[in-house]
Amino acid sequence: CSPADMTFPLQLEINGGWLTANNTTLGADNGVGIALALTVLADNSIKHPPLEVLFTVEEETGLDGAKNLREDFIRYRKLINLDSEEEGVITVGCAGGGRSYINMPLEREQPNSGMTSLVISVNGLLGGHSGLEVDSRANPNKLMGEFLERASNVAPELRLVSIKSGEQDNVIPSESSAWIYIENENVEKLNNIKNELLNKWKDEFSDKEPHINIDIYKTEENYNPINKNITNNIIDMLNELPYGVIAWSKELEDTIETSVNISPVKTYENSLQIVMMSRSASIESLNSLQERIKEIATSFGASCENPAEDRYPPWEPNFDSKLLALAEDVYNSLYGEMPEIEVTHGGLETAVIGDIYKGMDMISVGPTIENAHSPEERLNIQSVEKFYNYLLELLEAL
Repeated sequence: CSPADMTFPLQLEINGGWLTANNTTLGADNGVGIALALTVLADNSIKHPPLEVLFTVEEETGLDGAKNLREDFIRYRKLINLDSEEEGVITVGCAGGGRSYINMPLEREQPNSGMTSLVISVNGLLGGHSGLEVDSRANPNKLMGEFLERASNVAPELRLVSIKSGEQDNVIPSESSAWIYIENENVEKLNNIKNELLNKWKDEFSDKEPHINIDIYKTEENYNPINKNITNNIIDMLNELPYGVIAWSKELEDTIETSVNISPVKTYENSLQIVMMSRSASIESLNSLQERIKEIATSFGASCENPAEDRYPPWEPNFDSKLLALAEDVYNSLYGEMPEIEVTHGGLETAVIGDIYKGMDMISVGPTIENAHSPEERLNIQSVEKFYNYLLELLEAL
């Protein structure tokens, strides 16, 4: 970020034992891991083996810092990653991932006479982490596609001007907005569609999206809409593109194998751009999903690229890990119970690091964070103390 961005510090709040930031994401993912590592480095009284402490850049935007590590940069072959988000859980594997970049060329035309310019906003969704919460969050771009399909059925001359939603591919957005032109006589029909879909969605997502909403309002701005054929292709493509859980793991109960997110969506003068983030514990399933996305996009006249440099491999679990066995024993000795062992559907740098440094013995641990990548992100304060005590005991045991 630029120096100007640093002039607006977080407004921190403590609510019921949780640390939050007012009106923005807290950044505990993974600011708390950095803080814990620095605390270890600053305390000369801590008993530990020789340490290398690795800080990387651009973890959230593509694991790029880890991808650019040199083979001779790290000497040791035991890695405790501090980027997990549930105290009492040891992560031993994660999904791999890759991006698909869809580009739809646009042709614009003058709006027909007798048209009204409207903005449709699907909002109030929770949003969240596209790996960890993809099974419990609706995607507003898919909902927008459903709304626009209904609208175009009752208003055949509907034209899109733009769609906008999301900023990051690893975040499920909380809102999607579309600017359209529609025949004057069909404007009121949109309110009927709004009411029908809200009732449908509130029933469908009753336990997932309690605040889902649709706003429709007029805009006086003038801008040439996209022609009818391409408008239809965009709407159909949004409805065809996959979202959410594609497959569940056959080996691990309640664990996602493959999923995909739609975000961001941005419209420019001559193009509509959509980014899809695919994740999978299986390279074959990841390849298949990205090819499916490409086939759908090209069938509607868009291009689609799945760059190899934007992919990272899965971290396959090693349940015979000596580091894991020690980490379990230390936790049990300290707290009188065994920690949970999991494979996460989120992306972790351990996948990339383990691919570069063959034979690396790795675990990932951390205090409890909820709703990462969203303004509702919060850090459990008590879990930080509990986890830090555990980390110190583990370092001493090593």
